[in-house]
Amino acid sequence: MKITSLWAIGVFCCFMGVGCQNEEKRQEKARIEAQQTLERERIEQEKKAEEEKIRQEKLAETEKIINKANETIALLKPHFKYEKDKFNNHAWYTHKNYSSLVNTIEAYINQNPHGHNILKVRSVYWGSNWIFHEKIIVKIEGTVKEFIGETKREADYGGVYESIAVKLPVREYRDALRKMEDSNTDSIDSLNNYIALQNRESDLVSSLVSFIASNPSAVVDVRLEGDKRLDFILSKSHHVAICETWDFYQALKIQEKVSKGEPIL
Repeated sequence: MKITSLWAIGVFCCFMGVGCQNEEKRQEKARIEAQQTLERERIEQEKKAEEEKIRQEKLAETEKIINKANETIALLKPHFKYEKDKFNNHAWYTHKNYSSLVNTIEAYINQNPHGHNILKVRSVYWGSNWIFHEKIIVKIEGTVKEFIGETKREADYGGVYESIAVKLPVREYRDALRKMEDSNTDSIDSLNNYIALQNRESDLVSSLVSFIASNPSAVVDVRLEGDKRLDFILSKSHHVAICETWDFYQALKIQEKVSKGEPIL
């Protein structure tokens, strides 16, 4: 009996020992899992805090940009003539520094009926004889850029007038429109291609205007080249006009995004 009791006690103790070890392992596992959960929560809280910090910084920067744009518009708007066509509701901002009968480059802004602001730029030539220019060449401190576009010519004021509105070749738009009218072409793709052309043209115009505007104190040499050519230096008053038109346009684009609920940054 004693041997049996001792064996039973031994078995019971062994069982209890194994049970204690299992309980310890379970508790250790639970402790580790709890620590891991706390660590994940800490990391998630830090991530949310960082995201909120970035969001607040972005909001502050956006507000700063909007305020700056509003200040620029308030400052520069009196420098521009505003004309609106009552038939098609297109409006135009043209700087007051521009004058007639002067060889120059003019940047101006078209505002369509939907409130979309479009930057435009053109050469202007007045003379007694045609030069039939097809190209605008601008040189600033050793950097030379060339531009082409849509040509306009007419006789006026006892002389002749020529102008090139910088834009993409007409044939590119004709091809895009032809594809849009083609029933075998996907309409969405065709529309996207047409929009891409408009964006390219906008970039082309901006590249000329920003090239001049980013060098406000530099001498701007201009050549109008065609059958003949004419060289001149952009006048200081017209240089200022282009710089202010660029700044005004940039501010109007910010205002436009705000009105449409589009992101600024």
